[in-house]
Amino acid sequence: MKKVLDFLAANPVFQLATNAGGQPRCRPFGFHMVQDGRLYFITGEHKDVCRQLRANPLFELSVSDADGRYLRLRGSAVFDARPELLEKAFAAMPLLRDIYGPGGAKAAMFYADKAEAVLADMRGNSETVKL
Repeated sequence: MKKVLDFLAANPVFQLATNAGGQPRCRPFGFHMVQDGRLYFITGEHKDVCRQLRANPLFELSVSDADGRYLRLRGSAVFDARPELLEKAFAAMPLLRDIYGPGGAKAAMFYADKAEAVLADMRGNSETVKL
């Protein structure tokens, strides 16, 4: 998992894709964290992405760097509403407290279950990592 985390740290804005009635939907995400050996993400309960993941938990994310290397990660979203996770997210990215703190939108945290990542480059070199 270290290679995946290092790539995400170096390229923090990634695209997360879901399925909405058979139509792919993609949007930028900029937060991830690890807790209990799981890779977590956050969104808002009010957002389409949350509704889409609850209806069909399969997702894929993609991110690339300036040298043409890229990461594709696919998994199944498992929602986890433990308050201590949200506090850890706030500590890691204080801006999230402005969005999902008291009086803000309700947060929805999820982790990537049964996840697999491919780290590759434009020359065809690749490595598959199970998370």
